[in-house]
Amino acid sequence: MTTPKNEKGITNADLFRLKNAIQSVKEKGSNKFKLPLILNEMKIDEHLKALEELRKPSEKFQEYEQKRRELILKHAELDEKGEIKLYTQEGGNGQRARDYGFPNIVKNKKEFDEKNKALQEEYKEAIEKQKKASEEFEKTLSEQADIELKTIAFEDFPEMSYDEMKGLLTILES
Repeated sequence: MTTPKNEKGITNADLFRLKNAIQSVKEKGSNKFKLPLILNEMKIDEHLKALEELRKPSEKFQEYEQKRRELILKHAELDEKGEIKLYTQEGGNGQRARDYGFPNIVKNKKEFDEKNKALQEEYKEAIEKQKKASEEFEKTLSEQADIELKTIAFEDFPEMSYDEMKGLLTILES
């Protein structure tokens, strides 16, 4: 088991994928396999926590999002639980979406559009700052991660699926 200084060009985005790969195999194999996984996961968690902090929206933007959600709640199509129905396309078109998408505005669309426009104007600066922060975060994801990870010898890898193995290639000892 060696500790290379990110020689394989692991990006910040790769760390999110590696974290998921580790999660999928952490119950497999011997302690010789699991120990470097645990040590890597601890380092990755620390790094991802810092990345998540960069993505965190400002209080002003959170305030905007809350007011916008309340506005949508008053005007959008709701499900039986009172949750906003989201669709893959605007106007209630496309398939239902779970965690993302477009609300279908069904109650007084003109009033909604006016209030939404006023809200966007009121929080224009916070929206612009958040947009810029998101763009910077996207750039950060493509940058090489400043992290040292433990590698694992191939013979220490347990049996696993092709996708699981592919997800762990960055920590396979070469």
